[in-house]
Amino acid sequence: MKQKVRLVCIGDSLTYGYGLSESWPSLLRDTLEKEYPHYTFTVSNLGMCGACVKDFMNMTVEKRENTITVATVQLGSNDADSYNWINKEHFQEEYNALLNNISAEHIILLEPGPVTPDNSFGVNQFLLDEVRECIRKTAEERNLTLVKQPYRIDQLQSDGAHPNSEGAQNCAMSLNTVMKFFL
Repeated sequence: MKQKVRLVCIGDSLTYGYGLSESWPSLLRDTLEKEYPHYTFTVSNLGMCGACVKDFMNMTVEKRENTITVATVQLGSNDADSYNWINKEHFQEEYNALLNNISAEHIILLEPGPVTPDNSFGVNQFLLDEVRECIRKTAEERNLTLVKQPYRIDQLQSDGAHPNSEGAQNCAMSLNTVMKFFL
């Protein structure tokens, strides 16, 4: 009998796959199924366009019997919009509240990717750096796996904020590298 693996991908439009035919969670599932045929993978893409950390604070992810549960969290880009931003401490508090509701065997935090200064969504680079700092601090304090900058600035769509297909593939490959430690 194959071991079951449940991957829950929590995030914003970067996780959702905005503007792409295939998101990084679906690319990751395809890669994992090829590399680990003795496992059965269920991947839930909970990415929502425009989502901030507060949008997921009341969601719970629970372990399932006889299943390895892995949760990924890629949030913060929309929080780094001056309209949504309160301060670093507030972001840290909400981010930790979200993580407190996840009881997966493994939690992987992903930093938001790069943005161009003229991105179409109002993401502020200074605030995005603050978000990344909070996420790094959280990963260290909680001893969680962190994937830093899962794609490069030259792997963005023309909107200057979302990964193109190469960026999504890069993100999936980065996570695949991390997943081997959990399987």
